Amino acid sequence: MIEISSAEQFKEYRSKDGYFVVKDITGIKIHVTRCPDVDIANFNKKVIENSSKNGGYYYFEDVIDANEKLKPKKCENCRRLM
Repeated sequence: MIEISSAEQFKEYRSKDGYFVVKDITGIKIHVTRCPDVDIANFNKKVIENSSKNGGYYYFEDVIDANEKLKPKKCENCRRLM
């Protein structure tokens, strides 16, 4: 599990195969890194502008590891890709 704390990191991990887990006040959700629901604008708002006060972004190479550690719900838009 790698916590993403900069736009540069976000862009780096977005280009890799793997999974983002997004934690916020509405819950914890897992996305494939290429999911259209995960974008730099939302990342910047949640992590950079709001200093991760209400959550954060995490990168996982393995979906099983992500599920065991954070127990996220699957994104409805990319669940078929998992």
